[in-house]
Amino acid sequence: MEQSSAKSLAERILAQEADGASSAEEWLDAVGRTHDKLVRVLSPVLGDAGAHALVARSIHKTKPPFPAVAAVVTSGSPHAVREQLCTCLRQQDTAGVRAICTAALACFFRLLSTFIGGLARVMESISREIEAFGASMVVVDSFRAVARTAGAEPDEMALQRFVQLLALTLTSHEATTFLVGEYQEQEAHSNPVFTLADGIVWLYQSVARNSMVRRMQVMKMRGQAQIPGLHTLKMTDAGVRVFPRLAKPEEPIARQADAMVRLSTGVSGLDEMLGGGIPAGYSMLVAGPSGSGKTMLGTQFLLEGVAAGEPGLIVVFEKRPEQYLHASPHAMEIERLTAEGKVRLIYIRPLDLSVDETLVQIQEQARAMGARRLVIDSLSGFELALAPSFREDFRESLYRMIGAITNLGVTVLMTVEVGEPFNDLRITSHGISFLSDGIIWQRYAEMDGSLQKILAVVKLRGSPHSKELRTYEITEDGIVIGASLKNYRGIITGAPMLAITAKKRKSPRKKPSR
Repeated sequence: MEQSSAKSLAERILAQEADGASSAEEWLDAVGRTHDKLVRVLSPVLGDAGAHALVARSIHKTKPPFPAVAAVVTSGSPHAVREQLCTCLRQQDTAGVRAICTAALACFFRLLSTFIGGLARVMESISREIEAFGASMVVVDSFRAVARTAGAEPDEMALQRFVQLLALTLTSHEATTFLVGEYQEQEAHSNPVFTLADGIVWLYQSVARNSMVRRMQVMKMRGQAQIPGLHTLKMTDAGVRVFPRLAKPEEPIARQADAMVRLSTGVSGLDEMLGGGIPAGYSMLVAGPSGSGKTMLGTQFLLEGVAAGEPGLIVVFEKRPEQYLHASPHAMEIERLTAEGKVRLIYIRPLDLSVDETLVQIQEQARAMGARRLVIDSLSGFELALAPSFREDFRESLYRMIGAITNLGVTVLMTVEVGEPFNDLRITSHGISFLSDGIIWQRYAEMDGSLQKILAVVKLRGSPHSKELRTYEITEDGIVIGASLKNYRGIITGAPMLAITAKKRKSPRKKPSR
C-alpha cells in the first residue's frame, strides 16, 4: 500500500467515525478509538513510526466542529489529551483548555512524523517548534527512543554530532532541556550524551520485602557543588518530591551558652537528679521496657514546656493519635493544647519511610509553630516504619537527623524500648546510646516480693548529675520519683538484696591462764 493511498484512506475513515458527534467529548472519543485501530492496521506495512506519523498527519487534516478543541486537534493528539480536555470542557475551565494547548502537546505528533527522516530531520523539527512557540523548557522523553526511531541505532559519532548540535541550538534559544532516557550505569562511561550534558541525575528503584523505594543521585552538575549520596524520591498525587540526604550536622556556635539554661521535665524528682533539668538544645534518650512510663515522661516534658511558653511536637510511630491520647492521663489537656496550636501530634507509620522524609516533616512543623521541644515516641517504632533498605544505615541517619533538629534550637526527648536481660546494664539494643547527650534509664526489679520500677540518670554530657538509683511510681498525676536505693545492692541484676551493715562487736578479752 502506497503512503498516499493509505493517508487518503485514513483521512476518510477518521472523518466517517467522527461524523455525527454531538459534543466535544464524543468527537474526541471517536477519533481516539479510530487512531488506535489505524495504527494497528498500518504498522505491519509501514512500521510503528510510519503508521503513527501517517495517522498523525491525517488527524491534522480533520476539521473539528468544536472551536474549543480545534487548536489542539490540528496540531496534537486527541487520544493523548482526551481525558484532560473533556474534564476541562465539562467544568467550563477555559484556562485548563488553554493549558492543554501547550507547545509540548502540539509538537508531539509533528515531531513523530519526522523521525523517519533521521536525526537531521528531528533536529530541524525541534528547532522549528522552539522558534514557533518560544519554548523556554524542552523535554525529550525518551531521548533514547528518539535516537532509535530515527532509523537504526545511530553510531557514536552521529549521536555525538546530534547531541552537540541540539545543545548548541537549545542554548542559543536560552531553553532549559531535559533529556530523559533508560540507560544502564555502565553506559555513562561510553555514551556521548553523558559527556556533553551539563548535569546528570540518576534515578533508582529497589524492592525489598514488599517495600519499594525510589532514590536519586546527582552524578554531575557542571560549575556547582552538589550534595553527594542517594536522596529519597517520592511520587504522590501531588507530583514528585525529593528529600535531600542529610549532610553532617554543624555544631551550633551558642551550644555552650544554651547548655546553661535548664528545661524542666515536669517531674520534680527527676529535675533534681539532672542537676536542675535538661540543658536546652540537648537530645535525651529514655530507655526502658514496655510499660515503664516512657510515653508518660515524654508527655509531662511536653506539657511542662507549654506551661513555660514553649510549643511542642510529638512524633508518634507505634500508636494512632487517638490511641496515644487514650493511653495518657493528660489526654484532655493535650487535645485542648492541640486545638490552641500549642502542641502538634504527627503520626507517621508507613512501611517504606526514610529518615530524610521524617526530618523534613519535623522541620516543617517545628518552623511553622516555633516548637522548642520535641518528643519522638519511639525510636523502636521509627526503625520498624523504615523501608528495609534504610534500616542498614539507621544509626548514621539518626545521628544526622538529631543534629539537624537540635541545631534548630529544639530540645529533643526520644524513647526507645529495651528488653530485660536481668544480668547487665544494657541501655539499648540498637547501639545508639552514644548519639544522645543524655540517657535516662528505666527498668524493673523484684523487691520485697513485688515488682518495682527503677530509674537512673546514666549520662548527661558536660553536666553533673545524680548517680543514684531511685524508685518511681506512675500515678494519675504522672510520674513521681521515690526514695534512693542506697541500702540495696545487686539492683542491676533485677533481684536486689538489702545490704546490712552491723558494727563489729568487740569480743571479751581472755584472761591469761596461770
